[in-house]
Amino acid sequence: MKKTMRPAWVEIDRGALENNINIVKSRVMPGSRICGIVKANAYGHGLREVVKLMIKCGIDCFAVASISEALQVRTLAPFARIIMLGMIDRENFDLVLEEDITAGICDAGFARELSAYAFDFGKRADVLAFVDTGMGRIGFQWDEPDLKDELKEISELPGLNFIGLMSHFSSSDENTPEGKAYTDLQQERFESLRQELISMGIKLPLCTLANSFPTMYRKSAHYQLCRPGIVIYGGYSYEEFRRDGILPTFAVKAKVMFVKDVPAGYYVSYGRKGRTERPSRIATLPIGYADGLPRAWGRGRGYVLFGGRKAPIIGNICMDQLMVDITDLPDVAAGSEAVLAGMSRGVYLDPAEIGESCGELEHGIMCGMSVRLPYVYR
Repeated sequence: MKKTMRPAWVEIDRGALENNINIVKSRVMPGSRICGIVKANAYGHGLREVVKLMIKCGIDCFAVASISEALQVRTLAPFARIIMLGMIDRENFDLVLEEDITAGICDAGFARELSAYAFDFGKRADVLAFVDTGMGRIGFQWDEPDLKDELKEISELPGLNFIGLMSHFSSSDENTPEGKAYTDLQQERFESLRQELISMGIKLPLCTLANSFPTMYRKSAHYQLCRPGIVIYGGYSYEEFRRDGILPTFAVKAKVMFVKDVPAGYYVSYGRKGRTERPSRIATLPIGYADGLPRAWGRGRGYVLFGGRKAPIIGNICMDQLMVDITDLPDVAAGSEAVLAGMSRGVYLDPAEIGESCGELEHGIMCGMSVRLPYVYR
């Protein structure tokens, strides 16, 4: 393994990522293509390495959440389409035009400002109209009385290339009648608006609606561009994804730095929240909540894996360290490798399990680990 500057690290499986990308590509309808979602440091997997791998796999469109992410992608993919998933600050209009970033628009006033700036700049900006079909986030409200007239006006602005519509499903991964019905409703709203605009003579060469689950299982939502996210990054907690051959890509590991024997009734960590019930062996790992591990995962709630075997976390997780009870694992010693998330000899400690236990998302656990930990790619 490549030497790291800390005895704790994030480990990314390139082979699993490539496997997942190819499976997702095989599910996309003819006439549609994939937009690689690489926001939040590629879901904590490392933007630079993931973009390079996606390019190798034939992906030539990427989506980001900030201008800084867009600039990173542009250095790696000079000819790719880069789509901003969030609103653009007006002070960055120049970068949007210089770097050919596809912007999202949510109101006519913003569109007019961007058009005027682009016209003076001597270029036309590619734009997608964000449409809120039921997510309740950003975008034109799908049923605004004047929406179609506003979009017609926007399509004719001299500084813009109005290329299509984008919306986002809120419940497409809910395997319930209610979740399916709401996803159906959002798609019906999107399609109704799309058809009305086409009937008005507005060209929409790039419409995009499908996130991970619709990319895999709802072909009618593919349009010209699919935006798979967590499925590419091994959303392994979803039974459907596992059945389709999606593999886990992300792991967090650390070496045991210290082992000590303590008597029964011994307190461990801050606030005396950990207490041994018997004479115990306690191992200390050099990783803590400052590395993105939720503090609430401690106090006996969470665990780590040694060779597929569980060792419970005892006491509060500290900023840079945590303690585990290895009394029942006599072979574990200083230098032994612990898995804090990911696969360990066929046993999977799912980031989603950590997140669910602590009131957080799987995505958040993976993204949070990218702050301080070094990365190892294999």
